[in-house]
Amino acid sequence: MSEPSKIAYGVSRESSKNIPFYADYKVSCGCGHRDHDISIDFEHDGGIVWLTFHKRIIWSCYWGTRRWYQSLKRRFLGAFTLFFRGWLEFEETFILDNVEHIDGFILALQEGKQRLLAYCEKIEKEK
Repeated sequence: MSEPSKIAYGVSRESSKNIPFYADYKVSCGCGHRDHDISIDFEHDGGIVWLTFHKRIIWSCYWGTRRWYQSLKRRFLGAFTLFFRGWLEFEETFILDNVEHIDGFILALQEGKQRLLAYCEKIEKEK
């Protein structure tokens, strides 16, 4: 569940209970489709910090096809590619649609970094 953004347009803070450090953000895609959103997780474990981006990637066999047999052919080609290669290549666009959206993305990264560093300092003082 996300709370309304205090940061800027297109960015919201994810909420969670009973986790001592939780600085996760959701950045919405400028196209408006919910499946294109990116989640940003700031994580800490034993002195190691990292930033993780989660994005749902969708492969559609229907894109650019007009007949049912064309999409069936694309399904089989995709399945055989995965079976024989063991992996698929995907590319998907994420849109930050204006300056305010870009600034919100940057502010979410900065705020998450500050919260993460403050939590790390708190852990070090307790030791």
